Amino acid sequence: MFSSKLYSHPDISLIDHLQNVADMCEEKFLSHQTGLDDFFEKKSWQKLIWIMGFCHDFGKATCFFQAYLAEKDEKIKAGMRGKKETNHALISAVLSHFILCSIVKKSKNRNDLWEIMPFLIFMAIKRHHGNVNNAVRMNNAKEDENELDIKYEYIDRQFDNIDTDEFEHLLALLEKKSGINLNRSDFPESLSKYFKQNILRGEKKRIKAVDKKIEYYFIFQYLFSLLIQSDKEEAIFNRRFEFKRKDIQGDIVKNYIKDNFESPKTEMNIIRDNIFNDADKTVSCIDLTSDKIFSLNVPTGTGKTFTSLSVALQLRTRLENEKKQFPRIIYSLPFTSIIDQNYKVFEKIFTKPDSDILIKHHHLADVFFKSENHEFDTNESKFLIESWESEIVVTTMFQLFHSVLTNRNRMLVKFEKFVNSIVLCDEIQSLPYKYWKLAKAIMTCLSKTFNIYFILITATQPKIFNENEIVELVPNKSTYFSKLDRVDITFEKQPVTLEDYKLLCKTAINSNEESFLFVMNTVNSALELFESLSASGCDAEFFFLATNIVPADRLIAIQEIQDSKKRKIIISTQMIEAGVDIDIDNVWRDMGPLESINQVCGRCNRNFKQEKGKVRIFQVLNEAHNNTPFEKYIYGKNPLSIHQTREIIAGKETVSETDFLNNMDQYYEQIQARLRDDDSVDIINFMKNLQFLSVFKNFKLIDEENYERKDIFIELNEVAEEAWRRYIEIREIQDKIERKLKFLKIKKVFYDYIISVPANFVSEKEYGDTNFVYINKEMLPVCYDKKTGWMRKTEDVYTF
Repeated sequence: MFSSKLYSHPDISLIDHLQNVADMCEEKFLSHQTGLDDFFEKKSWQKLIWIMGFCHDFGKATCFFQAYLAEKDEKIKAGMRGKKETNHALISAVLSHFILCSIVKKSKNRNDLWEIMPFLIFMAIKRHHGNVNNAVRMNNAKEDENELDIKYEYIDRQFDNIDTDEFEHLLALLEKKSGINLNRSDFPESLSKYFKQNILRGEKKRIKAVDKKIEYYFIFQYLFSLLIQSDKEEAIFNRRFEFKRKDIQGDIVKNYIKDNFESPKTEMNIIRDNIFNDADKTVSCIDLTSDKIFSLNVPTGTGKTFTSLSVALQLRTRLENEKKQFPRIIYSLPFTSIIDQNYKVFEKIFTKPDSDILIKHHHLADVFFKSENHEFDTNESKFLIESWESEIVVTTMFQLFHSVLTNRNRMLVKFEKFVNSIVLCDEIQSLPYKYWKLAKAIMTCLSKTFNIYFILITATQPKIFNENEIVELVPNKSTYFSKLDRVDITFEKQPVTLEDYKLLCKTAINSNEESFLFVMNTVNSALELFESLSASGCDAEFFFLATNIVPADRLIAIQEIQDSKKRKIIISTQMIEAGVDIDIDNVWRDMGPLESINQVCGRCNRNFKQEKGKVRIFQVLNEAHNNTPFEKYIYGKNPLSIHQTREIIAGKETVSETDFLNNMDQYYEQIQARLRDDDSVDIINFMKNLQFLSVFKNFKLIDEENYERKDIFIELNEVAEEAWRRYIEIREIQDKIERKLKFLKIKKVFYDYIISVPANFVSEKEYGDTNFVYINKEMLPVCYDKKTGWMRKTEDVYTF
């Protein structure tokens, strides 16, 4: 009986690792129901995917890698790590390509995808420890890196230094599972010549000739995700844990509402209840095969969070019972503050569930994972959270879109979790217009190819899909928009300077006893207004909300606003528009796009009191900079959104909430008619041409700012003081991996005390080489105000 002496990792045999990864790839694939059968039969997919997993580390059989793995001296090992002969990915990919081509040539399958499968798997294996470049260079352009213009001659030396008996044993195991009968002598004498002729030249020609389909882009990502997810999971856990799917009651939201809320009596609660029941009825009778994209388009404050989660759970239950599918629920929102807020609601519904039921994933979330009384260590927790090993994932819109429009290994590890999932896109109106066409292409393809269901949630539904392409969960939504007459919006015709605006605001708050919310376009204008109003002598509680305040203080301020029974005067930036559950009598807003205006109306008379709320929209000018409207600092000099907003409100002094739906429909129709979709078209073409790096570089959900910012750590209290002390200690740790894992433990608390401020407002220097400006307790009086945050030290107001 053959006894292998090869290892993939310290104390893990290579054979065990290859078999485990191959089996895990296959198991994950078999657990999915997809539309991949439209390309070729499931058994062929199964074979190719198993071979991908089994062959991905063949290159670790070289004497070079085995010597590297056995080396104990870290300095010597570091030097070996940089040598090409130690690298195992390229030779594994070339060997896999040769093996897979023998299958493709013998098969009766004949279509473009079948022909390029060896190359797709070649790329997946070649890059399984890194990020994916463009597949090939297109049209002789001198552009980004691609997977073929590389140094490759060294793979001959590697292949010559694989023990023949060991390699024959691997091939025997391959034959036992896949039926492929190959010996070492069947492989090319020179792998480098094979690469040059069959891959560098042959595959480049083939990729350029195939019918360009966006499906191939996502199919590669699926294959890549299966491989890297299985590889990482096996390396971390070595199959010590079996991650089983968890059951969730489909009516858990209904039961929670029943147990915690009285029967609806007010008109607002009756409307919320009716919307909930309408959506529940719709999801109970949809066609699960043809209906994949849905809209929950209802007014603000009507319980979208409860309704959407309940709909998703009811849909999940139907899919389990009728299709034998077990979808995960991925709930995405645009801002981390709303994620934290909704996550707390979900925690209450599920009564503090384990992480395998519910997780929160964004860059500031805790790195902690617990399942059935087992708490995983930091490295394990990080992997389980980043790979979405949970039934319900609450995450950011950034994570959602950047997990499909990316070339990054770390982001793509979770892609296979999208398959068969239910994806909720809350506040979908925050998606930039220029990506509407791209979003439609993505959702249409993914819903068909990987059987994914999308629910778009908003009070202001953008025109991403036409009416006949999307299913309304509340078919009679217009009834609810017409019933809700909570606010009147007045559009002030004459612009007003900031100085005059401050006087208007001061007169308003001193002339009555109602609460006010003032929403400004920039932090600086908001700060000026707050300082003016808070010194007015008005009898009220004053609150300031902006990114100028550390996250820990912002959360406290929002909670105090929600809890306070006193009269409130709130000055904020646009961050308050979506998801912050407050109810104010009067809202004044600096000019913005129509969807932002409608969103801010959701903070006014939210609970439908008898007296209508009053919203006033001004164009505020910056007299210090040639009377430039503050809106231009945020939305640009000639933004389509502002232009179309002005067209919609032209000639109207007052608009009632009952007109919101009709106004928004007109607004988005005009946006759609005038919209340049070059950005979407470019990215779709990159996808069709398998230009993964180009997709990543060109898709920007958040536009990069054209000025420098500095990150500032504010030692605001004892918690912050301890976080900074631990941070400095961690920086002294020499081992890079240990240092990273230690920091992950404090990351959430650490970033609760960090703000990012335009560099021209920061005179302090970075602390050492930390890239942070450090403000200790002694510096607070001259740098940071508990109410308004960072003290900006210049008069420039071109930033936000």
